Order: sequence, then structure tokens, then C-alpha cells
Amino acid sequence: MTLLRLVILLFILFVSKGMDAQDPNLPDRDWYLNYATVDGLTREPPFPGFEAILNLSATQFNIYHPYCSEALSSTVLSYEGTDVFQLEEDAILLLGFCGEPAYNVFMGHHYSFYYHNGSFAKNPFTYEITSNGQWSTLEITNANGDLAVYHDQALAVPGIDKNSFGMFPNPAEEMVTIRSAAILGEISFYDLRGRLIYSQGDLNTNEISLDISDFDPGFYLTVAKTENGELITRKLYKE
Repeated sequence: MTLLRLVILLFILFVSKGMDAQDPNLPDRDWYLNYATVDGLTREPPFPGFEAILNLSATQFNIYHPYCSEALSSTVLSYEGTDVFQLEEDAILLLGFCGEPAYNVFMGHHYSFYYHNGSFAKNPFTYEITSNGQWSTLEITNANGDLAVYHDQALAVPGIDKNSFGMFPNPAEEMVTIRSAAILGEISFYDLRGRLIYSQGDLNTNEISLDISDFDPGFYLTVAKTENGELITRKLYKE
């Protein structure tokens, strides 16, 4: 990627930072897509670490996929109250360099939540921001009733080797076993809207089996806290 292209991408993403929006919790932060449902089809980022970032301000709308160096940019036409916004009809797409079809399908799905083929915004968009004490969740619904869910931090695993933490079976129906090289202090499960479903602390163990038979079917975020205070996150699918 050339220096000029990098400068353009960074400008598209960050030009609006520091500007005011109707909801003070919305701007001045990056929102990381957890999943988007469009026309009944739900897609998540294709692998952990594939970031799909939304940034909104009083006047700018930007989506950025750093792994592919691809961005979509438009203008916020208006905010109505503290929970509705509308976008300009046309968006500008700066194509990236990903040749993997699955990545392009996912990015197109993300864009299609907001636009029909880059034009005709799916206005109006309603949004709600909630917090569970560990991260904030942004839920956006378009005029068609589709839903996109973002978090204000990338739920990654800094400092932990991904091979040192396991959760199986996954998908699971009744019991799930969690095994870690680091001593586990607490395990929590959140639904994809950030609501705490189950938590167990004072573990002091490397392995634990948990009964999830009462969970509703669907995806959950498993958050493991080690005795050193590091957070490890994984997605669990309950059948």
C-alpha cells in the first residue's frame, strides 16, 4: 500500500474525530462490528482480528476494514433526537486489496446494511448505546428492520497465545469445557447485545466444565479472566 493511499484511508476514518453528535457517547470512538443481519442473513467478521470499524460524527459516516485497506465514506444528513440519524444517498467506496472471496462477501454485507449498491441509503437508522461495565454496545437498526451490533473495543486476546486457551465442544448443546494454560479466576457469558447471562468467579483452576443447557440457542461471548487480570474472549455457539 502506498503512503498516499494510507494517508487517504486514515483521513477517511479519522477526519470527523472530535466533532459533536447528538448522543455524546456515539462520536470520538471506533465501533467494532460484532455481527450484522441483512435480509435475514447474519454475518460476522471472517476471523478474529478482522476488524470492521464504524466511526460516526456530527457530519461524517465512515466504515473501515483495515485488513483489506478498504473504506466506505458518506455524510450524515441529520440527527433526529438522540437515537436517529440519516445518511446521504451516495457513498464513496475506496476499494482495498483483498483477493479472498469470503472477505469481500463479508465487507459487501457490512456495506449493504447501510446502502443498496452504494446508493439509496436505508434511512432512517435508529441506534441505542448500552454498557455492561466492561464494554459499550451500539445497536443500529435500518429502515428495513435489519440489525448491526458493534462494541467500542475489539474483543481480542492481547498477550495470550490463542493456542493456550481452548473451549470445547463448540458448538455445544449442554456442557462446555474451558481449558487454559493460565490460571482462570472468573468465567462470564454475554449475549451478543452485551447482556450478562452467566458468571462464575473464584475458580483458581486451569479447566472447568459448565452446564449451558439453559442458554437460548445462538452466539455468546465467553470472557475468561485470568488470575493476572488478563481478559480472554471467545465466541461460543449454543445449539
